[in-house]
Amino acid sequence: VRIGDEYFDTLVEAVDAAKDGDTIYLLDNLEGAGIGIFAPDVKDITIDFGGNTYTCVGPAVGSTGTQSQAFHLEKSADKTPKVKLQNGTLTATEDSGVKMLIQNYCDLTLTNMNLKGTEKTQYVLSNNFGNTVIDGNTSITATDDNVAFDVCYANGPYKDGVSVTV
Repeated sequence: VRIGDEYFDTLVEAVDAAKDGDTIYLLDNLEGAGIGIFAPDVKDITIDFGGNTYTCVGPAVGSTGTQSQAFHLEKSADKTPKVKLQNGTLTATEDSGVKMLIQNYCDLTLTNMNLKGTEKTQYVLSNNFGNTVIDGNTSITATDDNVAFDVCYANGPYKDGVSVTV
């Protein structure tokens, strides 16, 4: 995994080290833990999968008590980050603890991405706040009896709503 001229062993380390506006490049297929962008330390980032696959093998991430996501993308009180995932595949293993591949509370763009749920992935993409754009050759695949994506609006800190554009 690379940001500029700096290399990292894991995607988790790269996301943690990324600064606002950075692009993270996957250089090979990777397995690893869940990826979280948590308030108040939110940032605009792009993850370019470079045609590769990231497989979440656990531990999963999420809010306290709900660590069941491969990617958990929050907003802060002052900023709704812009996160772009492009040019690759995101999935999880059956035993990773992932029930939701992406839990989204930011402005998310998916370009040329394949999101692949497993039998245990109840929701592949859950949109709870912000604007999600699904473009390019993106596919979102859920297994039987699971959900490809949802749009769930709640008041309070999310009163500005949620939208999905395909």
